[in-house]
Amino acid sequence: MIISFIGDICLGRYIREKYESCNYQLVSQELIDYFSMGRVIANLESPVADDIQSIGTRFSGSSAMLQQFNWVDCFSLANNHINDFGEEGMTSTILSLNNSGIKYNGLFENVYKPYVIEEGDCKVAVFTCADKVNRKLDTSKYSLLFVEDELLHHLIKDYHLQGYLVIVYAHMGSMFCRYPNPSVYKTIHKLTDLGVDCICVSHSHCVGGVFRCKDIPCFYGLGDFLMDGESFRRRRSCSVSLNIMKNKIVDWVMIPAVTGIL
Repeated sequence: MIISFIGDICLGRYIREKYESCNYQLVSQELIDYFSMGRVIANLESPVADDIQSIGTRFSGSSAMLQQFNWVDCFSLANNHINDFGEEGMTSTILSLNNSGIKYNGLFENVYKPYVIEEGDCKVAVFTCADKVNRKLDTSKYSLLFVEDELLHHLIKDYHLQGYLVIVYAHMGSMFCRYPNPSVYKTIHKLTDLGVDCICVSHSHCVGGVFRCKDIPCFYGLGDFLMDGESFRRRRSCSVSLNIMKNKIVDWVMIPAVTGIL
């Protein structure tokens, strides 16, 4: 089983303008062909709402743009931008993903469940979570899974005991910092104590490092897979593809990518 984790994808602002100007191909066919060989999990760093345009650092993509991402199996909605346009934006995002046949995780109603993959002799539970939002989550309908939630910690233990390979895809850390700050490193230590087998981190908007915490692989800072940052640092990403056999991560491959000049 191959599971790939890719960095932040923002469909708003100049990315949306470029797409709508000429139905622009946002991701190269070479990358799509590679990732289509396995499962793909990415972070959707923008709500999707056809009737709402981006405003400054509040992002909004269109549902038509999701047609170019049918190779993504699951989008994490657990990030600091999913609440950019409140409950309306979140509802629109979920409806658009459902219509596109793409799963989502991290934002939920009533009961949270991880994204589960069961294939052959492997069963994997992926938890997507965040450490903050830009604006108060002022809604009675949705909840966001946060990395410090006791619910997350309880479920990690539960799925670990059930024999699942447990992966956490967390949106956390300091922007433009290639290394985890002490608070994030403390969080990573706690997650490994709970039974996590791998941790992938996005949000820093730059490519970070790979290290082991108690022999658990941690990929900190996957970078911006698709965003309109102007600096070269903002246009680089490094996705990770995990090779899983008999419910163990046997190796991995790092895949660099660069967003072209928009």
